Amino acid sequence: MHLSTLFDPEASELAGQLTFYCERFELSREDIEELKDKKLIRLVETESLPEIIPCQVLVQCETVTRAKITFFNPNFQLPEAVYDDPFLNRDLIEASERHGGFWLEIVVPLKDSGIGLDFSYTL
Repeated sequence: MHLSTLFDPEASELAGQLTFYCERFELSREDIEELKDKKLIRLVETESLPEIIPCQVLVQCETVTRAKITFFNPNFQLPEAVYDDPFLNRDLIEASERHGGFWLEIVVPLKDSGIGLDFSYTL
């Protein structure tokens, strides 16, 4: 997975940490499986999700060594099949109910996370 992000000065000021965004990203089922394999997410079953979920992405640098990446789409409704096994999809269901639509957060090490991150500081 590779993310190209832009610096968001307003969000950075509000959050008190460097914040970057990506307006359009297609999160694939394979991306989610890769995140599971790397143990970055646990309770998300991909078989009940569509092949592609159009998302926006926020990357917040929590420390100099790790970042929180949020994939979200407030207009996306989770498929009914996700609720068929609420235990296997607990993390996805809880986050999406808390925030609305589709919501998936992960915390990654900035060094050797397996996720390519490009940070652009162009203002």
